Amino acid sequence: MSKKDNGGGVILAYLNEKNRPYSTQDVFSNLQKQHGFGKTAVVKAMELLAVEGKIKEKTYGKQKIYFADQSQFAEVSDADLKAMDGQISELGTQVQSIGQSCRQLDAELKALQGSLTTEEVTSEMEQLRTECSGHRARLQKIKSATKHITPEEKEKCSSIHPKTHADSSWKLLTDTELLNVWNSESMMLWKMRNLTWSDTCSSPRWGLFWWASTICS
Repeated sequence: MSKKDNGGGVILAYLNEKNRPYSTQDVFSNLQKQHGFGKTAVVKAMELLAVEGKIKEKTYGKQKIYFADQSQFAEVSDADLKAMDGQISELGTQVQSIGQSCRQLDAELKALQGSLTTEEVTSEMEQLRTECSGHRARLQKIKSATKHITPEEKEKCSSIHPKTHADSSWKLLTDTELLNVWNSESMMLWKMRNLTWSDTCSSPRWGLFWWASTICS
């Protein structure tokens, strides 16, 4: 805004374009962001335009209202006014329809933003496939093992393990039963896989106790 113009030209063009009454506050609020007008400059410019007869001024109580000079516009017939009203009504219906469509699109956008992207789904599926492959390999390894501890051997093992830390009465196998379990093929395989048992167990009986505490608890 130049100092010479003081915003009068912009304000005059705005009032003529909108062709509706405005207060100085209305014009200031509508044009300040785009043109950087100050409130005092807008008041002075509109008062000057009114003095020059370029716009009209009406006083309602303590407030002044400004609007475009209607003599510069062609007269509008009743038929034209009705046509304008119909056009306004039609445009209002379109605005409502577009507004509803915008709300629906906004809801869909929020739903999509809360969903995983294609890349994220692909990555998660690949991770699950890797985990499943590992589980299958582990299961196949277990199934292919030829030596397993039988339920009977496990039951005998459980019978020599204390029920609780406070219970000191252990149910022991006989020496013959203990040696049979200790020398079974399953136990021999376990002893070969866990060589460190010999570091703490001085006899088969204590070795079996140690095995029971780690396997059957």
